Amino acid sequence: LQDFRFYPEWDYVEIGAPPMFINFGGLLQGHVFVDPDGPKVKARDLYTREVALFKDLNTVLMYSFCLALFVTHLCLGWKKLVPADAMQIPRDHQQKVIYIGWLAAAAIAFMYGSVPWYVYFAKPSVVTNIVVPLPK
Repeated sequence: LQDFRFYPEWDYVEIGAPPMFINFGGLLQGHVFVDPDGPKVKARDLYTREVALFKDLNTVLMYSFCLALFVTHLCLGWKKLVPADAMQIPRDHQQKVIYIGWLAAAAIAFMYGSVPWYVYFAKPSVVTNIVVPLPK
């Protein structure tokens, strides 16, 4: 969290903002959250910060280790939670519900885990930053 949320030295970029925060017309071109023809707004450059963080193998390994711990905690907790009386899941269905939860945990782990490894192995794109005046 401190690497993104509390990072003090952000660069800024200009992006085209889609009217409803999602560009449905650009889904097939990869422009989900950006509309190249939309009005330009200033935004923090998360991409450059992400590349700077995840090009370091130690950071990627630490992130992956923490993610593995989180998913292990999620799976063990789910297995313990499902049979609880408060959940009111029929006994015959409990094992299937546990497997469905584990499948969801694996999907979450894959989504969160694929980002740092993709950034680590991919060639970074060039981003043009802009100068934003400090508020007075």
